[in-house]
Amino acid sequence: MKTDLRVTNVSPAPPSQRNPADLRLGWVQIGNSETSPVTVRVGRQPLSFGEGRLVSDPNWSNVGRSFDAVRMTVHYGPVRLDAFTGASDKIAGAGLALPTPGSTFTVCMARSPTWFRIPQSNPTCSGDSSTN
Repeated sequence: MKTDLRVTNVSPAPPSQRNPADLRLGWVQIGNSETSPVTVRVGRQPLSFGEGRLVSDPNWSNVGRSFDAVRMTVHYGPVRLDAFTGASDKIAGAGLALPTPGSTFTVCMARSPTWFRIPQSNPTCSGDSSTN
């Protein structure tokens, strides 16, 4: 994906906008993350976990956020396990964006739609609960 981020009428341009072309996203994926039992994705990719609260591209910046990462997704019945390691990319003034030094992180996360299911009806209790 190529993005044009040139700034007009600003001199000098901020470092994040001096290089108008960069590799924003590009990865190789083996398997389908929704249907395959195991999927592996390697490269510069977007990550969004925990409804965007843990890791995400906030979509408020004109340059966005991508991650140089390795991600593996495993499906076992209703459970989905995601494990990834990577670093956020730092926009460079010249050349390609590189991973930010010291920003490497590793996460393993499991989720299932049945773990937090709320009962549809209230259980009934039998017997006398009064005490004398």
